[in-house]
Amino acid sequence: MRCLILGGTGFLGVNLTNLLINLGNEVTVFSSGANKDFLDYGLKAKFVCGDFKDRNLIDSLSRNGFDYIFHLISTTKPSNLDPYSEFTDNVLPTINLLESVKKSSELKKIIFISSGGTVYGIPEKLPITEEHDCNPISLYGIQKLTIENLFFYYHHQYGLNYQSIRLSNPYGPGQPAYSNQGVIANFLRKAILDEPIEIWGTGNVIRDFIYISDVLEACKACMNYSGDQTVFNIGSSQGASLIQIIGYIENILNKKVEIVFKEGRKQDVPANVLDISLARRELKWRPEIELPQGIRLMFNSWSASKHKFMI
Repeated sequence: MRCLILGGTGFLGVNLTNLLINLGNEVTVFSSGANKDFLDYGLKAKFVCGDFKDRNLIDSLSRNGFDYIFHLISTTKPSNLDPYSEFTDNVLPTINLLESVKKSSELKKIIFISSGGTVYGIPEKLPITEEHDCNPISLYGIQKLTIENLFFYYHHQYGLNYQSIRLSNPYGPGQPAYSNQGVIANFLRKAILDEPIEIWGTGNVIRDFIYISDVLEACKACMNYSGDQTVFNIGSSQGASLIQIIGYIENILNKKVEIVFKEGRKQDVPANVLDISLARRELKWRPEIELPQGIRLMFNSWSASKHKFMI
């Protein structure tokens, strides 16, 4: 199969590229810039560098007869406060993509990585099912939900086959430790280097974390899925607080860490745990790696690799 990964040089993209190549697929990776670690890994994929907002480039690229397109691009973060960039950098370019492929006879499916952590907003109850109302309280969540709705429109209007993966918080080997995203990678690096860990709020916010290998298995299951469901929660279905994560790290390193508490942020949902019953039933998928084990695997990988702290 011929696969295109939009945003393929990030944490998830590099791992997904590796998976698809190992499965025997021909992979093209599109990104705004070559990631040093992507090049160091020597992944045998075709690399196309460009701007997602370049309509002509995306139109030309997407018409190359791909069987699967993975849309991983998101130029912003959940803490973003600029509504214009959410739409000019993410939503409008996605419309260009959809316009290019809406009548493609070769394309089997587009798989979009949405956000299970932000599209629902403040949940009425936990865990959160796909039927839960979507009332995002961050611009990032609004952007992701808008793109999901666009996919549904093109599915209804043109029969475009797609899946939206409402992903919880992925972590694991290869995650950048010097990024503002990736709580576990950030906390683990600081703990190893004896640096204080900063927490917004009390540290009691609950999040759903999922190990990267489980995410990849979900992506593979979506490729093979032929049912009618278009939206899937993909997470661990287990919640953990930031304080609990620090406790797991302290146990692994056998030392205490310093915590600096900062004022909480309005865009942070107090609790988020995803119900994955639909994915279990329809995709025949379930996560295998529990959080304490996953953090230890990540630490062991860093200890054994020259890519200890991904940039």
